[in-house]
Amino acid sequence: GLQGNTLVEAAVAELVSGGALERHVRQVRRRQRERRDVLLAALAAELPPGFHAPTPAGGTSVWVTLPGVFDAEALDQEARQRGVAYVRGDAFHLDGGGRESLVLSFANLFPDQIRAGVERLGQAVRKVLATAAPASRRRSRR
Repeated sequence: GLQGNTLVEAAVAELVSGGALERHVRQVRRRQRERRDVLLAALAAELPPGFHAPTPAGGTSVWVTLPGVFDAEALDQEARQRGVAYVRGDAFHLDGGGRESLVLSFANLFPDQIRAGVERLGQAVRKVLATAAPASRRRSRR
């Protein structure tokens, strides 16, 4: 039949009525806001102009938009070689869009881990840009 677990129900009732749940939610929000702010500051410091990372209204991820000419596939390879994982924006589109974006999660990382990861992401970005620059100069000379 459909019967609840009385012990669990009593524990949840105590958690809610005693204010512990509300305190916990405030603590989690504060921690996530700090992590989000660390990520945004690190992105602003490490990524060159043309990359856009708006402050999200909620959630545990930041969407980063790449400059239009940026090679997202090359960045994915360079970032993974440096131990940086993210979700490419095209994973969230059914129409082939989103190739110019990536999604960085900050939910389960400490601030030092976030800073180190973004530093390595910045290295990957600079490598891709440096590799692409000679190719674009060769094309423009023709």
